[in-house]
Amino acid sequence: MSNENQHFYEFKNFRLDLGERQLFREGVPVALMPKAFDVLSALVERNGHLVEKDELLHLVWNDAFVEEASVSRIVYTLRKVLGEDENDNKYIETVAKHGYRFVAEVRKIKTQSIAVLPLKPVNTDNRDLIFELGIAESIILKLNATKGVTVRPLSAIRKYSDIEQDALTAGREQKVEYVLESNYQLANGKIRVTSQLFNVQTGAIEETLQSEKDSTDIFSMQGAIANDFGNTLLARFGKALNNQTAKRYTTSEEAYRLYLDGMNLTDKRNGDDSRKAAELFEQAIKLDPNYALAYVGLAYAHSTISFWGGDPREEYPISKNAVEKALQLDENLAEAFTILGEIQDYYEWDFPAAEKSHRHAIELNPNSSFAHRFYAYHLIAVTHLDEANAEIKTAIDLDPNSMWNQGILGMVLHFARRYDEAITQFKRVVEMDRNDISRVWLSNSLELKGDYYQAFEWFLQAETQRGASAGDLDSWKTIYAKSGWQEVLRRQLERNKQEEKNGGYPYWEIANFSAQLGDKDMTFVYLEKSYQIRDPYIVWLRIEPHFDSLRSDPRYLDLVRRIGFPQ
Repeated sequence: MSNENQHFYEFKNFRLDLGERQLFREGVPVALMPKAFDVLSALVERNGHLVEKDELLHLVWNDAFVEEASVSRIVYTLRKVLGEDENDNKYIETVAKHGYRFVAEVRKIKTQSIAVLPLKPVNTDNRDLIFELGIAESIILKLNATKGVTVRPLSAIRKYSDIEQDALTAGREQKVEYVLESNYQLANGKIRVTSQLFNVQTGAIEETLQSEKDSTDIFSMQGAIANDFGNTLLARFGKALNNQTAKRYTTSEEAYRLYLDGMNLTDKRNGDDSRKAAELFEQAIKLDPNYALAYVGLAYAHSTISFWGGDPREEYPISKNAVEKALQLDENLAEAFTILGEIQDYYEWDFPAAEKSHRHAIELNPNSSFAHRFYAYHLIAVTHLDEANAEIKTAIDLDPNSMWNQGILGMVLHFARRYDEAITQFKRVVEMDRNDISRVWLSNSLELKGDYYQAFEWFLQAETQRGASAGDLDSWKTIYAKSGWQEVLRRQLERNKQEEKNGGYPYWEIANFSAQLGDKDMTFVYLEKSYQIRDPYIVWLRIEPHFDSLRSDPRYLDLVRRIGFPQ
């Protein structure tokens, strides 16, 4: 793991990340064409100094024949993007007949990346999430408040709770420079935590930390340990110390445990686990009616249920009430604005309001993979796929092992009709997590590319994951051998219609299969049903490739108008 490009540049309200090739304005990605990014990078890295046109041509175009007018056009574009005006808001100065100089004040900030693993008990008979995850989360929040430090979120490190987990393996998977591995021991009302800071590249232990605290007041203990360890690490990384402590939002240990369990279940992304999670969040709220994060969790669970078979007309209003309660309790809760934005996108169809909510969430917590992930979902909904691509890559950088993040990148590529890249990405996701749903997306990408044989092979894998028996799989194979892919689609359509008869809401799926089978009238019947129940998937109407043949149909245009998509 190289330390090259482990830094970024800041100027005014912008951040330029060379490693990820992204420009951010107040934490929000700014779309730039590759050559424009290269020109900006060259100017910023040499800030205050003249960069000759010939040097730019060499650095950016590698001495290929390019007219000087191309450089001028890119500089003009950069000025528009950065917001140069006549009122002393200047970034790039033209030096007549020579080149350009970046004149805004630039700060170069070295970044450090670290994963704080769940603590391991010395005595494995008495394991407790409130120590294993709670202390880890406190340290994460402590470090996360400092510029120049990238910390993997709790959702990313939760999976490393196995007693036998190897720290260096976890560090390589999380693509970080450092890993903090800790154990804890409880005795006589005290807790002793011992941690080792591993350099992932060298494998060396660079620091050993130890703290002993009174364990009777759980949250005070977590904050004190996080303060001890966090400030030691910040000093080692050459960063300014801070006095920030983790805000728990509750004084109830049991409510906090329920919240941790609920988030773990909701992150599994299925209806059954999300329903169980909703019950846990409700229990947490009963224990502490002022627990803002528990309300966010409840909102998150119910919005997730809407995507996994629930009735959106029932689930989203519960979600909206919960998130409003969370914001009444804390108007600066980034997670609440993230879920609010998701509701505004996928249920209320108020896309301008959603944009504001998502951007505000990122302003409140620029290092939240959760916030960047849902902003990418928003950008998908409004068909800004290049920006969605950049945004989900930011989420991946913050949480590279999140299957959800990786899967959304595949979705963006799929919706952009970049099927070869989508196929490669979905295969990567399946390799990372055998239980992920990406087999369905992979089959769709292959089908749209025209590779029906491979599409069918991945369809069989998806059916296996659904729990299909050997006999069921043999039946599908017979259907494909005798009648081909179209008959496989027709049988899936019949299955979805049976699900509808049983009280389900597979309207989007039925519309999709009907479109593939060329039945436009049936497609619009079920798109209208999706519209009527405010199915969250209807927001993908304009980007779903299977509906490309419908774009000129007056019924399609009317549906787009009624949803109120931004132009």
